[in-house]
Amino acid sequence: MTSPTTIDAALFPNFTPFAIPTSSDPPITIRGVQSTDTSLPPLILLHGFPQTHVIWHRIAPALSSIYHVICPDLRGYGTSDAAPASPDHAFYSKDAMAADVVKVMAALRPSSASKTEPIPFFLVGHDRGARVSHALALNYPTLVRRMVLLDICPTLAMYEAADAEFAARYWHWFFLMQPHPLPERVMAGAPADWLRLLMGGLKNDVLIAQPGDDDASGASAAEHPFFHPLALASYAAGFARPESLTGMCEDYRAARGIDCEVQAKDREPAAGRKITTPLRILWGKKGVIEMFFDALKEWGKVVGEGTELDGWSVDSGHYVPEEAPEETLRAVKEWCV
Repeated sequence: MTSPTTIDAALFPNFTPFAIPTSSDPPITIRGVQSTDTSLPPLILLHGFPQTHVIWHRIAPALSSIYHVICPDLRGYGTSDAAPASPDHAFYSKDAMAADVVKVMAALRPSSASKTEPIPFFLVGHDRGARVSHALALNYPTLVRRMVLLDICPTLAMYEAADAEFAARYWHWFFLMQPHPLPERVMAGAPADWLRLLMGGLKNDVLIAQPGDDDASGASAAEHPFFHPLALASYAAGFARPESLTGMCEDYRAARGIDCEVQAKDREPAAGRKITTPLRILWGKKGVIEMFFDALKEWGKVVGEGTELDGWSVDSGHYVPEEAPEETLRAVKEWCV
């Protein structure tokens, strides 16, 4: 099976790996890659489910001449550590996952920077990473300069709007949040087949490669319109880890529970919070957000008065950074200035 190091070397040329401890209880180390010029403005790219930092391989290298690009694996995903399941799923609250990102950024600050003054950064999140970004912008408003979120609406708004048609298309939300360890055990029996199903019924041999396959090029996999075979190898490797299956399920359990509770409190006029970070939203014309939601209207409800907000649909499905990399690049470079 292709190693993460080989995948990163091929897809993220001139990037270097990092491993940052962010928690001791439970012990969590966040791993990922970063571009080498730390003097440039920092830009964090946060991936979604069931993927890894590799989702950014079509845009991160192109951004590295403008920004110090940091691409972590969220806790429980890829090669980052996973916290265990817990009754309240708090280890996977988006607040906890956002705190990981802040600690990574503090550790990766340039050596010339002040050790006490925080360094504001640009933030781009897709799917679950966009939900972490939402929490991060609320909890650390002075740290996020400008933000781009890809193919989501606020979590609570999406659950409240769920009907039979939504559930049929986003069935995995309701499967993954079932009590531990049922969905984990079901998926552990055939992780490659489950990954294929969760990513839209892919017909790609790399997802069913057997352990011991040392084809480093990924050439044995059938070509796919937008998923690079090495990217699929990264997603498959992460999804095959039992602890990651628990982490991903806990992510969805936390979303339905503690994350929705936080967002409900944020709506309260007296104690609530709204996003004050300039926000751009992109979503796929072929996806669920386009079908069921007025994305700008929904985000307008959680953005503070006078805060910049814009966005549009792009010609893609859910996997915007891989399906529409050129438009994603343009949107990020225009907004993150």
